[in-house]
Amino acid sequence: MRPLAVPLAGGICSALFLFALLVPSFAWVTSGQDVPIGLSTEAAVKSMAPIGFADGEAVVDVTIDDQGHMVDYSIVRDHRGEPSESFRRSVENALLFTVFTPRTEFGQPVGGKLRLTFRSSSVEVKG
Repeated sequence: MRPLAVPLAGGICSALFLFALLVPSFAWVTSGQDVPIGLSTEAAVKSMAPIGFADGEAVVDVTIDDQGHMVDYSIVRDHRGEPSESFRRSVENALLFTVFTPRTEFGQPVGGKLRLTFRSSSVEVKG
């Protein structure tokens, strides 16, 4: 076995070295000019009613079903700490009259989550 050990070890080491040189060329290269093909889209706000929001700011996570209806919500952060009952009602009224567009995968609507930031003057949407 001794006459075979040195050539075998050298062959294995050289094969591993050559393979390591080739691995970076197999990497997936993305172009900055790539056109999105729209296989999936995120949930979005379609429209909101012009209902006044209470003073302050709230970050709300909304769960949306495949038909664009709100299923559940949770107030993640409130500007005052623990939300009061009137502030919670203000958030609920704003969400009640909001129309959502569901998330899609391969053109089919599916459920998803959406994070909304309610402010007394504007609304920010992040998918």
